[in-house]
Amino acid sequence: MRPLSTANGIRSLCKTRLSPTTTTAACFHSSTQLRERTRPRVHTKKKPEPPKPGPWWKPFEVTNVVLDLDSYESSYTRPYDEAEEEAQSQKWALNPRREGMKQRIDEFNVGREAAKARFDEVSQKAWQPWRVSDLDIMTAALRGAPTQSVPQTGVEGFQQKVVERNGIPTTVYRNDQRLLEWLIHRKPQTLALRTNADVLTRLLEEQTTSEGFHEVLSRLLTSKESAEFLSNYAFIIGKVISDALDDRLARPLALLPLLNSLLLRCDAKNYALGPQLCTVGMKMSAEAFRLKALKLYLDHVFKHHHVISPTTVIEILRPLHKVVVQGRSEDSGQLAEDAGTDRSAQSIRTPAFELLLFHLLVGKTKKTNSSKSFPCFRTIIENDPSAPEELRIMYRELVDKVRPSAENIAENIEPAHDETEPANP
Repeated sequence: MRPLSTANGIRSLCKTRLSPTTTTAACFHSSTQLRERTRPRVHTKKKPEPPKPGPWWKPFEVTNVVLDLDSYESSYTRPYDEAEEEAQSQKWALNPRREGMKQRIDEFNVGREAAKARFDEVSQKAWQPWRVSDLDIMTAALRGAPTQSVPQTGVEGFQQKVVERNGIPTTVYRNDQRLLEWLIHRKPQTLALRTNADVLTRLLEEQTTSEGFHEVLSRLLTSKESAEFLSNYAFIIGKVISDALDDRLARPLALLPLLNSLLLRCDAKNYALGPQLCTVGMKMSAEAFRLKALKLYLDHVFKHHHVISPTTVIEILRPLHKVVVQGRSEDSGQLAEDAGTDRSAQSIRTPAFELLLFHLLVGKTKKTNSSKSFPCFRTIIENDPSAPEELRIMYRELVDKVRPSAENIAENIEPAHDETEPANP
């Protein structure tokens, strides 16, 4: 339909739409000016010119190799002979940036392999509660590898050793707040110690040093199932440690504080430590001249009715006989130091030492019943008619040596321990 261009055209259109009964048509007037319909003007925006390179830009030349690769759908290939290959090889061989990058990659691979081997070694230990997590990866990525510091002595050296053995990053242990946050983050991620008799035996037999035994047994003591472990596996622990004392441990007395902790834990739970662990603890206590610890083991043996053979009693009394009767105490200081004790606290032939030794040998009469005495070695020897003569002679010499001074100071000095509550070893 053509557009309406005049008022006459509009009127003619109105006439055609009127009713046939209408004789006249209404007039239609328009005051608007006639204008042709035109499209709106579109303003096109010119593209900005590309920025000109700055004065720092240096022109470069594109090699023919790149141009050949960039020739799309071209069947032409520029020849590349051996001479050009040799020239390019010599050119790349003298590139210091490439050589430096290659050296850094090689160093990174060596460090990665060492870290992976260390992670695998730690993960294979069933008693190790820590595992590598996202926290370790983020710490290594943000802070890098820890710097190797010179081993220190004293308290700082001991703290550094604890941090290294427990897998705590050196980037956090010097800051108390960050160390606490790290421990809180790690606690729900620690693995529970799930083991049985065979696994525990294998773990203990794999250890060749006192530190290794200390790590495994400390894990047992700090776990929630420590009471269950002690009640079920005390015999296994005692057997393996007893075999290791003579075979592969260079400083077995370093285990004495840990065995004392096992003894106190069993006494608190009223569990039996087992005859083998008691025997090992009594031997170590006698060698280190820890008479208070020796009395605790002896009380535990009598309480749980463990059987101690005469041969074991000889091995227990022999180091005491060598010091008290023979006067050979040149290595007592080193033994006490290996046992983790203060050398001054292990003074030999003091009044308190001789009185406590006399009570261990002969026994002390109970105040409630004068006919009974506290546990002592005399009860073991007298109740065993098959005790060898060597044991009886050693026992009599020890008693004769400490009896005079012990009887003289019995009324003036208090015992080194309470009669009802055992002292801590």
